[in-house]
Amino acid sequence: MDVRNQSLMSGVTYGQRRRDGGQVDWTAPNRGKYPVSHVDTFLNRYTSLASVYRDYDEALLDDRSNARFMRNDVGIRECLDSRQRSVALLNWHIEPENSSSADQREFCSLLEAICRRISHFTEYRRNCQHAIWYGKYGIQHRWGVQIVNNKSVWMPTPRHQDDWGWKPLNGDKLVFRQQRPDRPLQPGEYEGQVGIRVGSRYSVGDVINGRWKVQPTDYGLGYFLSPNERRLLLIHKHHIEDADYADGVRAGSIYGVGIRSVIYWEWFQKQETMAFLMEFLERMAGGIQVWKYPQGNQQAHDEAKSAAEGYNSGEQHILLVPVPVGDTGQYGVEIIDPGFQGVETLHQLLTQYFGHRIKRYILGQVLSSESEATGMGSGVAELHADTLLQILQSDSANLEETLTSDLLGSIIQINVQKGLWSEPGFRPRFVIQTEQADIDKQLQAWTSLLDRGLSFRKRDLYQLVGAAIPGPGDDVLDPKGQSAQKGDPHGQHPGAKPAITSGATSVFQE
Repeated sequence: MDVRNQSLMSGVTYGQRRRDGGQVDWTAPNRGKYPVSHVDTFLNRYTSLASVYRDYDEALLDDRSNARFMRNDVGIRECLDSRQRSVALLNWHIEPENSSSADQREFCSLLEAICRRISHFTEYRRNCQHAIWYGKYGIQHRWGVQIVNNKSVWMPTPRHQDDWGWKPLNGDKLVFRQQRPDRPLQPGEYEGQVGIRVGSRYSVGDVINGRWKVQPTDYGLGYFLSPNERRLLLIHKHHIEDADYADGVRAGSIYGVGIRSVIYWEWFQKQETMAFLMEFLERMAGGIQVWKYPQGNQQAHDEAKSAAEGYNSGEQHILLVPVPVGDTGQYGVEIIDPGFQGVETLHQLLTQYFGHRIKRYILGQVLSSESEATGMGSGVAELHADTLLQILQSDSANLEETLTSDLLGSIIQINVQKGLWSEPGFRPRFVIQTEQADIDKQLQAWTSLLDRGLSFRKRDLYQLVGAAIPGPGDDVLDPKGQSAQKGDPHGQHPGAKPAITSGATSVFQE
């Protein structure tokens, strides 16, 4: 029996039943390969002998020093820190695929406790957001066993007081392997394999961790991670883009493009304008000094020059002017104000043009960092706030996916491989709450549904208002002014049956 879907494109093999034994051959479409390799979609290949994607960031391609300096621009750093803080300070939780499953909720509760146990987890999430600048950013984990909710768990674990169990990894230290047509991949190598640049203390062929040899990259040496070692690393990526057909140098942008690459030339022009303005002020701030001397009198010329240099400290522009013999005023000093209308123009060019264009790209608006007239009832401020919110929601959604795959996925797989857990069979999701719930509206909706005979879990009501469920022995407030029954944290009478039961097998191995 042929189970191929004829509506799909031809030339791609799908699972089909063999005639000999009747077994279904579920060969992946196109044998699990892309239709065309990414590096083959460019007019020309631009790679090094090291078979890695070359630096594709505009700042790195032009000047590595500028790439470092521009991040210290206070105007840029203010905007970046604002985006990072805004996302790092948002509330979060772990969400199961099926919220009605008690086992999935229990498992997500443990994962959430593990994440909250990670040292300085707010700073952890803020560091992930460095990817918006570099295009990609990493975090290395140091794994160890901890007891969480009475269960042994492999998780990022500090080794001493000044260790957090994780360390940030600058995005410029990450490289990705590119397959060369003239050099087949060696055992253990694969397209897109992540590498970490290492220092000059190593030489080509040196072995790290007893596993892999140090290899050359386009810039320095690198250590490439095996699939299992890749689990020890979180890599957050910003905008994923494919480079132009004729621009093979930037093929590596498929692994993340950051703000630095986009605004580099805008920032560079701003610096050039700033240098021109400072040079103008240095020369002209004190005016132009015109020192006069009789024309043709070399001694008078030398004396006027010596007097001008002795009078000034080099901060003012000096002009020696010969006066024809017979004219009045052959000696003297005159100060000419050059006018500063151009200075104001340059200042507006720096702040209103370059400065605002850079801020608008990073934050989507300028009102969150500057005061500006918007007009009564214009709605401009609300529009700017909504634009910023959309950017933060996009950052949060992107970070959710990275934390789900590279943090939660690693925690699950490592604990399953170590035999502490069995495979849960579902994939929990890291959720960042970008909007605060309107409690009043939700309570009104719940009250309306309760009047129609629908029931709700009391735990959801506690979570909605941000209150903890009373535990045994807690001194609680009762609506009737009486204390609740001790030992009944959910407000049920002693002996009452629990509202939710589950007979599913737990994913934890006791």
